[in-house]
Amino acid sequence: MYTSPAMPLIPLESRFIYKPLRVGQVVGPGHDVKLETADGVTLHARYVLRPYAYFNLLYLHGRSGSLATRSRLLQYFVSVNANVLAVDYRGYGQSTGTPCEAGLYTDALTAYQWLVSHVPAQSVVVIGEGLGAAPACELAAAQPVAGLVSISAFSSLPQLAAAHYPWLPTGWVVRSRFDVLDKIARVQAPKLIVHSRADERVPFAMGERLFAAALEPKQALWLDAAKHGEVYSTSGEQLKIGLEQFLATLDIPS
Repeated sequence: MYTSPAMPLIPLESRFIYKPLRVGQVVGPGHDVKLETADGVTLHARYVLRPYAYFNLLYLHGRSGSLATRSRLLQYFVSVNANVLAVDYRGYGQSTGTPCEAGLYTDALTAYQWLVSHVPAQSVVVIGEGLGAAPACELAAAQPVAGLVSISAFSSLPQLAAAHYPWLPTGWVVRSRFDVLDKIARVQAPKLIVHSRADERVPFAMGERLFAAALEPKQALWLDAAKHGEVYSTSGEQLKIGLEQFLATLDIPS
């Protein structure tokens, strides 16, 4: 269970971590859902149903933008033959509140609880992209899910900062942890770790470390050409095939 650091998050760190957009509407299929968190935040989510699909993808996006900037991405995930619930964290898009590490974990849990009130928990596959991999792993380690997908994830925020700013005492300066490496090692469900060798923001070695730390059953999908923000545009077909193959390995109750 995550506990807040002893020292408060400094504003500069917050601006570095979170890059939300508060404008725009989600377009395309699906319908909007309003979720209420235990600490009084209203979250905006989008649920897209595909006829006869069994699996439900719970998509937790990265640090930038909002669901409105990911409308095409939601349609992409639906094309994998799955239903999709995507949520904007607090402070993103139409969601209220201010983003923080503990808040993102609460937001992911809130979305999961809404989803499993409508579908079986064994149909839920959590997808965490970039920053979203930390709440995805936190959720999958504590709640029953069918599977976990990590896309372009770092091992931890201090380690990512150290990779970019090796001259700074990042272990002391960076108060937010987002320790994906620790969390993924506690996930019992099947896992798919996706990372690109061309990722210029999150070193490929971090993807390898996450895969090494993950328990079996696990799969790796290593991409070659996609930069950090280009996974879907550059390697979208390869990723889609990988996701479909991963879903095919998961159990569907008879």
